[in-house]
Amino acid sequence: MLTELGVTWVPGRRLDGSEALYALAVYNEPRPRILFQSVPEGLASAFDDLPGTHTFIDGGSEVHASDHDLLVTFESRPEPDPSWHVLGFGLGRIGIKGGYLERRSPDNFARAAYVADNAVANDLRQLVQQTILEGLPEGPRATWAAMAWSEFTAGAYQVSVDGDLGGRAMPLVHLGQEKAVYAHVTESPSGQLAWALPPETTGNRDWLLHVLQVLHKTDPSRFPGEPDWQAGAMWATPDLARAHEVKQDRIAERDRMVATADQKIALAEEEIQTSRAAASSGVWRMLTEDGDELVHAVQDALTTLGFDVEELDEEHHTKHGRRLEDLRATDPAVTDWESLVEVKGYAKGAKANDVHQVTQAPTTYFAIEHGRPPRTVWHVVNVQRGVDPSNRATALPSDADLQALTDAPGALIDTRDLFRAWHDVMTTTARAEDVRESLRNARTRWTWPSASGEASPRVQ
Repeated sequence: MLTELGVTWVPGRRLDGSEALYALAVYNEPRPRILFQSVPEGLASAFDDLPGTHTFIDGGSEVHASDHDLLVTFESRPEPDPSWHVLGFGLGRIGIKGGYLERRSPDNFARAAYVADNAVANDLRQLVQQTILEGLPEGPRATWAAMAWSEFTAGAYQVSVDGDLGGRAMPLVHLGQEKAVYAHVTESPSGQLAWALPPETTGNRDWLLHVLQVLHKTDPSRFPGEPDWQAGAMWATPDLARAHEVKQDRIAERDRMVATADQKIALAEEEIQTSRAAASSGVWRMLTEDGDELVHAVQDALTTLGFDVEELDEEHHTKHGRRLEDLRATDPAVTDWESLVEVKGYAKGAKANDVHQVTQAPTTYFAIEHGRPPRTVWHVVNVQRGVDPSNRATALPSDADLQALTDAPGALIDTRDLFRAWHDVMTTTARAEDVRESLRNARTRWTWPSASGEASPRVQ
């Protein structure tokens, strides 16, 4: 026999005949009987003062199931007996009725990580915040999915990944707006509770105290006493009891304040998502799209700046049998002025030959129809549309490639500059009439703010 850490081990053999050490069953040991599996070096002493019988084993050791009530494991794939409750730090899989919950490969990069609503209701906010969220690693992170056994195959299929895993778990930590589950409590098919916490969780003793307190209420026959009687109300002095009440009142007050703040943050997040969707289908198209979507976005921006803008591509095709300029802009504040506008989007850089699409045929047809050339022409380009606008290269950086625009006269307009001008007008940093004047007078290349780096004076 071998005695280690207060546990008596006896030699024996597994069913396959291999030798093994077994923890000696002692039926009269005080409860709760806690089985600790693969506890990291130096951590075991943190649990010394907790009640009950403690047994420490390595991952591969075998034990007699009915000798234990609770498994505290640091293994990712333990094989707990159905009669055990489980507290797992780094659990990877838990059996549930009709399937199992599984921690997936790390693939979640969500910036937002927060305490789930039910954890607030159960007075767990502070524990979750301090032991999980404050040490949250950078992404990617592993989140949980619910799997159900298939009636038609020998395998399982995924049924839920967000929220409460389809009612199969009580989340403790969510990631992202989708509420991916990062930590949770669930119930096994035999009715035992399992706490699934990420491997980096700190405060292991505090979590075990919490679990023992919960199980003392839900399973008192196996967890008969308070885990820390000096912290409970039964044996407290009147002064200590009042102090406990004050603390609980303060906790409740804090939780109400936090819940209110969380609700406000959630509403702000909804507003962000709504505004982002509007931008994606609106003005951001100048920075992300090509084709008709880009043309419509440029038309909307010019209209916001105060121009009257017509889309004439189809009209030209019907009238002249070919497509000419995409848009024609006029300024209601200026008589006898117009600009022919050609709009192009590019996955990479702009093409110099495309400049002539606005300086040649459109200009010629306009002169035939009106007896004079247009006052100006604009070649509007959205280059490298899949790249962050801040990191895009200058469109046609050599002015020599823009000589035809200079002679027209006209200018190249990068949609990033058009967006900046639109933004300044919308935020009253600039006046629409100043932007229109700048555009009307543009030659070769138009930028905003001006080439000197100065925008129009802020509107008072």
